[in-house]
Amino acid sequence: MPTRHQLDESDRTSHPGATRERRSPPTVVRMRGDVDAAALGEFSRHLNAGIGTAVRVLVVDLSKVTFLSIRGAEVLADAQWRAGHDGVELVLVTGGRAVDRTLTVTGLEDRFRRFGSADDAVRQTRRGRALMTVPAPVERFRDAG
Repeated sequence: MPTRHQLDESDRTSHPGATRERRSPPTVVRMRGDVDAAALGEFSRHLNAGIGTAVRVLVVDLSKVTFLSIRGAEVLADAQWRAGHDGVELVLVTGGRAVDRTLTVTGLEDRFRRFGSADDAVRQTRRGRALMTVPAPVERFRDAG
């Protein structure tokens, strides 16, 4: 279950022409528990809130996520695209097999910059590395069956 956040999806605004302060610290959003069908709406709202408040970098800490569904991985890929559109780089803290396994199964393992801890992510992204190129959103995954 995502960590509670004060903002929701309606608070997210796009500022494509705004000048962003490049020395701003990364915004960190922490998630925990299972990211399954029941949690997808809340997961998406928290990602959107993070995108809306981040100035340069959004660190999504998934180190305490015990299960990430394929649809959850798709939500992450879509959020990365939206963040990139707003000039924000979205990076992940995976730290566990649950998230890494799903990213591998979905073919998204190379799409994200990943770190072992939030501290590492904040330290590395503060070094001023340029934003990644963010590909267009992935097609919806189809049920295998």
